[in-house]
Amino acid sequence: RLCPIGPWRPTWHCSPTLALSSMTLSRCRVALGAIAACAAVVAAVQVPTLDERIENGECSRQPPSQVGSYFPTNVQASSSYESAQLFDIVYSEAFKIVISRVAKEQYVLTQCGQSKPTDAEVDAAVPLETGYQRKHFDIPLLSAAAGSTVHLAFLDYLDVDDRIRYVDSNAVGPCWQKALTCGSALASEYGGNATLREIQTKSVDVFFMGCDWMGNCDGVRNQANGVHVPSAQDPSPIKTAEYVKFFAAFFNKEPLAIQHFSSVNATYHAVGKSTGEPKPVVAWIQWLDWKSAYEVSLASYKTLMVTDAGGVNFDAETELAGLDGLERIESTSGVTYAVNVDAYNTSSDQDGSFEAVRGRAAAALMSRLAGVDAVVDETYEYDPRSYDLDKFKDNFYLTGSEDYAFMTSQRVARFDGTLGNSPTFGWDWYESRLARPDLAVEGLARVLWPSNSFERRFFRNIAAGETVLIVFPADCKETLPVCDADAEPLPIKTLDKDATQVDAAFSGEITILALVPFVSAAMVAARVAL
Repeated sequence: RLCPIGPWRPTWHCSPTLALSSMTLSRCRVALGAIAACAAVVAAVQVPTLDERIENGECSRQPPSQVGSYFPTNVQASSSYESAQLFDIVYSEAFKIVISRVAKEQYVLTQCGQSKPTDAEVDAAVPLETGYQRKHFDIPLLSAAAGSTVHLAFLDYLDVDDRIRYVDSNAVGPCWQKALTCGSALASEYGGNATLREIQTKSVDVFFMGCDWMGNCDGVRNQANGVHVPSAQDPSPIKTAEYVKFFAAFFNKEPLAIQHFSSVNATYHAVGKSTGEPKPVVAWIQWLDWKSAYEVSLASYKTLMVTDAGGVNFDAETELAGLDGLERIESTSGVTYAVNVDAYNTSSDQDGSFEAVRGRAAAALMSRLAGVDAVVDETYEYDPRSYDLDKFKDNFYLTGSEDYAFMTSQRVARFDGTLGNSPTFGWDWYESRLARPDLAVEGLARVLWPSNSFERRFFRNIAAGETVLIVFPADCKETLPVCDADAEPLPIKTLDKDATQVDAAFSGEITILALVPFVSAAMVAARVAL
């Protein structure tokens, strides 16, 4: 069940489970006829022909010389002062180029019905840089697969879930869960059925992917329809939200993406202005059973969130100095301080049992955290529904009588506040946080400033007895082609003709707020450097 750790998903969150019967899986094992057997279980979805797409206004054969640019200036994704740094978009009249900096790839996106541009034509817009490779796709995409849950909220906000064929089995959104019940589970790359996964990912127009945890992007580059989304590599919470524009380029949804990001950006920065003084000190902590260590995380995105939620980060470098077993770990995501339990098993005069040794390590760490006003407990729990304040106290060897600020002020948070339904109980934090950092900051601010009117988002305060919220597939009211053989993806009008989408994005009315996630209810050739 183990798989590589990344800043977007911890080890435990990689599940090889599939929403397929054991009989189906047995047919898909690598054996004689395996390809044919697996092909039989790939989700069958009706797709319109090119002529039908032209008729409904999604595609066009008319050349730009007759009708003008298909991507006029007012629908191009504009840059912002907080823009994401790992991709660019370049627009031409009938195609656009998305440049993924981490994977070193160019994605040439041609308006459907238009001729594929030559390399010379693309080079005229933006030359292919040394070490880069180029892939071509027609847009808007008719089908795609999402290789990670972190992609799903972006796609949901763009309202293209009817074009997503396969999703991770840990998906949380109600319509993603509904799709899973209709055979849309993407076979896991960690112990899943490799033959089935290959067929699934090759059967769609685009497979949205990530590079591996070591930063090796060969998997993306070797996948003909692979597209690398570098959102999880960007350390800034607000910058990750701008990757909605990256996804939008593949579906001609830039105006909606502009509108969405504008709303997120405004909400995000409004949170900190609603807090006061004195600012509470916050620490992110966890017990890692597999490592036999306690950790205090200063990951960049976490420290930024604390600051933007009106808090102050725990000064681990100063406050933990001299602590036995302390290890400082630096990575691309930030700094982590680990307190290794083994360092507290050095005296023959002390109880050498693991529980006793761990207890001494916990006591040493907790004494250094005594003045912290709020903690975020990141400790893994297979079934988060059962994790409460008593489990927190057990994990950190607390009795409840300690005069620690975070205990007396009742501010012990976890970010497992919203989960998908069984059997995986996927965490919405790993699905929606990158797309909606504004909600994450608001949720954290609610814990730090309980007297304010912030709404519950992602976080729950277990010191206040808050339990998890569960999202169910029945909450989805949309018709999905993967579940309905008679359904087709809704048409996406060409950007030069879709006045509704353009007017909505630039009217100043932030109607995207109608799309706030289920958690709130349950609870060219201009260059755009994004």
